Amino acid sequence: MTSDIESEAFEMGQRKRIALVAH
Repeated sequence: MTSDIESEAFEMGQRKRIALVAH
């Protein structure tokens, strides 16, 4: 099981990658 902090960091990373790809 991933901790809340880990999952949150993962989500942030995914959003950053998506944002970079979107631009």
